Amino acid sequence: MDPGDDYECFREDKADLIKKWLEDHGNGSRSAVVKTLEELEGVKADETDYLLGLFAPSHLPFDHMRNHALDPSIADMTAKALEILTRNQKGFFLMVEGGRIDHAHHDTKANRALLETIAMDQVLKTIRAGKHCKFTIKGDPSRDGNALRPNV
Repeated sequence: MDPGDDYECFREDKADLIKKWLEDHGNGSRSAVVKTLEELEGVKADETDYLLGLFAPSHLPFDHMRNHALDPSIADMTAKALEILTRNQKGFFLMVEGGRIDHAHHDTKANRALLETIAMDQVLKTIRAGKHCKFTIKGDPSRDGNALRPNV
């Protein structure tokens, strides 16, 4: 698989950042670039130190709109990251952002935001099932007021 086949470069210098990433991370010896759920599932965590997932040229699809045969869920990506990272004896930091929840809210799609929240709940279940790490969850800080107590 040529990692650059599916995405057009928009950099003025035409630098191939995927190629550079691979060069910087062992040139494929213990690194991998994946673009589909099948490729992600095929990654052997015990043989991989660095993993770059490029599943869309921009935002990932909303979970309920993704192609379940091709596109990994946020829980799938988290599970694979944990498989690889938990091998590190020094510990690790993993940030998982359910940013599509916010996108749905900005588009005034409450139902879509709830579906994305359910997808994020699957991430929490994935993390808790592993019993190998502690986690913190945080939402957006308040801005102008409480939506449940409108300002009068």
